[in-house]
Amino acid sequence: MAKYVCNGATLKCSKAMPPGIASLIVIPPTVNTEKKQMANMLDFAPTTNVPTFGLCNSKTNPAVIAATSAALGVHTPAPCLPALVLPWMGCKMNVLVRKAPAVLKSSTLKCTWLGNISVVSEGESSVKEK
Repeated sequence: MAKYVCNGATLKCSKAMPPGIASLIVIPPTVNTEKKQMANMLDFAPTTNVPTFGLCNSKTNPAVIAATSAALGVHTPAPCLPALVLPWMGCKMNVLVRKAPAVLKSSTLKCTWLGNISVVSEGESSVKEK
């Protein structure tokens, strides 16, 4: 049974400092199933849909590189600003939400700084396929 992702779903980034979680923001107007705002593969805009994960720990992030340089080579995490250029991967291609495939709990995002963003929970308002 597919689990669709809705507004408020908990996301986790593999390169963020713990806890490294954020809540997905689905901007209306959207498809409401049982009054639940479902996400589609195009809901990946940094800060608009995917907020900060706190501190980034990726050695490829220019902010981390600068902070590490300022600390005389001691690895130093920096504030996270997700660098997302590709939409959600692993979406339900035959279920459209606002004319784009629906995001599933198994869907992922890839950050330019090599972080893998996954769905920890679909949100309180998740929808399950019947």
